[in-house]
Amino acid sequence: MKKLYSILFLFSSLLIVIIYSGQGCSNVPLEKLEAPLAPFLKPRSELCVIPPAEKGKYTRVLFIVDVSGSNATDVKQESGEVVPASDPTKDRRYNAMNKFFQENKDNTFISWGLEVFSYDNSGLQLIDNNINGVTRNFGDSNEFSKALAKFKGTKDSNGTPYLAAVSSARKALENEVKYLKTLNLEEEPSYHIIFISDGFPTDKSEETIFGEIDLLKVAVGTGQLYLSTVYYNSATQDSPIFIPPKDLLKKMAEHGKGRFQDASQGADINISDLIVSGIFKESYWIKDFYVYNLNASICFDYKIGVDSDADGMCDSDEQSINEQLDFFDGVSGAATAQPNGITEEDAKKAAGRRFDPQSRYSFDTKFNDFIMYRHVFLRSTLPSCTDDGTITDQDHDLLNRCEEEYLRADSAQAITSSWTEVLQILGNKAQDTHFDSDGDGIIDSLEFLFFGGNKSNSVFSPNIVEYFNGRSYRDYFFEHQSPFVPSSSQPYQIKVEFVRKNEFGLVCYNIHQEHLPILSALTVDKSDPYAGDSLKHSANQNVVMIYYTMKLENDPSGPDVTMRYSFQKHSAGNTNQGVSYNDVEFEEVKGFMPESP
Repeated sequence: MKKLYSILFLFSSLLIVIIYSGQGCSNVPLEKLEAPLAPFLKPRSELCVIPPAEKGKYTRVLFIVDVSGSNATDVKQESGEVVPASDPTKDRRYNAMNKFFQENKDNTFISWGLEVFSYDNSGLQLIDNNINGVTRNFGDSNEFSKALAKFKGTKDSNGTPYLAAVSSARKALENEVKYLKTLNLEEEPSYHIIFISDGFPTDKSEETIFGEIDLLKVAVGTGQLYLSTVYYNSATQDSPIFIPPKDLLKKMAEHGKGRFQDASQGADINISDLIVSGIFKESYWIKDFYVYNLNASICFDYKIGVDSDADGMCDSDEQSINEQLDFFDGVSGAATAQPNGITEEDAKKAAGRRFDPQSRYSFDTKFNDFIMYRHVFLRSTLPSCTDDGTITDQDHDLLNRCEEEYLRADSAQAITSSWTEVLQILGNKAQDTHFDSDGDGIIDSLEFLFFGGNKSNSVFSPNIVEYFNGRSYRDYFFEHQSPFVPSSSQPYQIKVEFVRKNEFGLVCYNIHQEHLPILSALTVDKSDPYAGDSLKHSANQNVVMIYYTMKLENDPSGPDVTMRYSFQKHSAGNTNQGVSYNDVEFEEVKGFMPESP
């Protein structure tokens, strides 16, 4: 499902002015910033990457808190050293949980859980309800407030059975999953477990605890689970285990895809810093950012030229082919000279059809003109694809299902071995569920069109890192320049620079752009059968696609990626308008690889 987003940019004045040149191509220079106090300051715009809409709406937070005796009583070790009580008033543990709770208690999409553990209270759930015969160990803000009060009244005593604590948490998660089946949520929750302890596991569970953490992941099924840990003992303890407690807790967090916090020197425990994902600190970063003029393609003479209908074929090339077909078909007024490149056999295969520079589908309703050019004149085989009324562009990459079938390689290769394996199992072809089937950052349609119609490129990621004339093909694409005749267009000169993480944990970038060439295109006034009105434009107007893909910070190379994109229309002759990244409305689509063919 597509969702509109207004991306707010903290803006320091970015304006690109479009000036029409008499040769049909104009430069769009970046306007200088008027800043008397900082005359050399360059304009910039800041983009902070907001998490995808479908992530992190429903959240479960479960605290697992140590209430062993070392919290309240000094411990004399074998060495004779006396280890002072870790938290005799419970203030460190209570204040940490309560601070985080007070910051988030008004969020009705969060459900809260609190478990304490010692040998006297081995995995005791402080919220324990029965709802229509289903046990539930999570509650709303009111119930969690009562659970915190119960925690204050719980006696600190005896040992720290880690395994029993995590096992009890697993049961609480299983109960929650059963409870959720009685609801009709539109998405799976994310689960955040915060494990807080001052000592080593007295049940000798250090070798089996990781297997128990794996069972937590199993318990939540398709939901996201993160286990974070805190160590808050202020002294080095004698430990009967091989792994010191602080190191063990750190390894537990790593295994649970969470974060570790060392509060052993008396520092406050900050729960907010332990939240990895969900509504709190879902750190997404820009994987790729591109600005692409869809009405500027590489022509048969290898130069950048006008492509009014965004089908990958320059208008001049479509018109030239039509003239040659007219010659063979004996059309009145056709050129009398022998055509160059088109044969009589080609003309027979074209069967009287002509390319329309103002329509992407002038030859066939299932395949765009560039694919049909390759089929008719280059003898490229079309896949069998029946128009049963369900042909769509599901992944919004400007290719429909039939066209995705056409894009294939003898042996597909994505950016990771596991992704490659999936692509090969799926038939070495592009997928209509993923706008970037090989994960190289360039969406399938643009990779096919820009790189000369090589139908394997969209599922063969190494092609963009190959070099030609000292530059990679990715660089040529990024600057929208022909690798063969770079001088036929000015480079876009875009820079995307990481600057910071803001106070909400969002990754922020500065976006700079110096030029955006605009060409004199023909009018396209018909709605595209798959792209709708996105590609329609007036004479001398260009459709510019701005898109960026974003990845979860802890999984940068997986196929689970989201794209935000926007189509903007700009006129070559209008010097009063420009491309501005301020308040751009992006649509959003998530790419995924099917689990089976």
